[in-house]
Parts: sequence; structure tokens; C-alpha cells
Amino acid sequence: MGFSPPGVAGKVSHSDQLFVRGILPVLGGLRRLAIRSLLPAVAIALAFVLGTAPAYAYPPDPPSVSTSQTYLNALTVRAEGSTDGYSRDLFPHWHIVSGNCDTRV
Repeated sequence: MGFSPPGVAGKVSHSDQLFVRGILPVLGGLRRLAIRSLLPAVAIALAFVLGTAPAYAYPPDPPSVSTSQTYLNALTVRAEGSTDGYSRDLFPHWHIVSGNCDTRV
């Protein structure tokens, strides 16, 4: 029994029938593969676009001059203390680059 589209009975040649039978399943498989491949990407894109709100991270307004002056006046300035007992050798994160030039690692 040959393949014939509805309303075209007897008008499709045998080679056309073989072509349609051979190519349609392949095209259907490719279509399914494309849809399966795109679905995760589309889902991730939608989740990113719809699931995230824009970040409005604006810095705070600077304080007024009088507020800044109040903060500065509240600071206690002490005399420089002794560095007895301090040694960079106690802190292993210093690395000599060359001569007297060093850096923190």
C-alpha cells in the first residue's frame, strides 16, 4: 500500500513517496533534537531575566560639612607610640622583591 497525502491519492510518484518517507522522520528527529537542545538555554535565560531584580547600589550621599566636622572633632589623636618588639620577620607575608623593595604576598 503506497503513501498518499490526503486529497492527492494516485498523484504522487513512487520516488516522491520514498523521499517523503525517508526525509520526514529525519526532519522530525532534527526538530526534536533542536527543541531539546534549546529548552535548557531558554529556561536559564528566562530565569535570569525574570528572576533577578536590578541592583540599585548607589553610594550614600556625603554628610554635610557640619556633620563631617563633628565626626572629625570626635576623633582622639594620640602621640606616636613605641615600635619596640615589632619585627617584619614575625609576619611571613612579606616578600623581598629586590634590595630594599618588598611586597606583601
